[in-house]
Amino acid sequence: MKKIFILGLTEICLAFLCIVGDHYVFDNEILVHKISTFFGLSERLIRALMDNSIHALVGLGSWLLVAYPNLSRQLIASAFISSIIDIDHFISARSFSVQDAVSLPQRPFLHNSLLMISINFVLFFINKKCSILFFISWFSHHIRDANRRGLWLGFIYTTRPIQDRIYHSLILITPLIVRYAYYSTYVQTSHDYFKLLFSYFDSNRNLEQIQMV
Repeated sequence: MKKIFILGLTEICLAFLCIVGDHYVFDNEILVHKISTFFGLSERLIRALMDNSIHALVGLGSWLLVAYPNLSRQLIASAFISSIIDIDHFISARSFSVQDAVSLPQRPFLHNSLLMISINFVLFFINKKCSILFFISWFSHHIRDANRRGLWLGFIYTTRPIQDRIYHSLILITPLIVRYAYYSTYVQTSHDYFKLLFSYFDSNRNLEQIQMV
């Protein structure tokens, strides 16, 4: 019952972030102006910080839906990956200026979904659990951006901006689908391993007791 409550609450929070958060970042000029005036920072910087913070929180919430209750430091990792993707703006601009970073003629390389899929494919054969975490982190970032710019599949294709209902559905449903795969493969395999390990120690302990008798 507790698990269902936590997952349901997380779904509600994700929906709130995607709907209300995006509204305040991109549509509420008054709020952005007030915050920038209060802190003495540019509106571009405030909007970029708010946008990146939502990316991090959506990534965190997505991994919570996948892995709960087996979380540990992975929540921080998912939030970090979802957030750090935007560093490619500064790398491509070769500048630390937010103005330069958001004024690129095309999207930077880490926003290329085809590239991320390729990295994910290689990572899958190296560490399956890390590949799942990586996928959830970058996918939520790309889908959220695709609501405004579409998905960029490198040299193959660039989609139109995806509709709100598709964007919200993908953010809310994808982690649950991945959760099923995660628990039916990685976690189950891990549990089987530990059961085998414990049974080995139990058999050794029983053998020692028999020998003592």
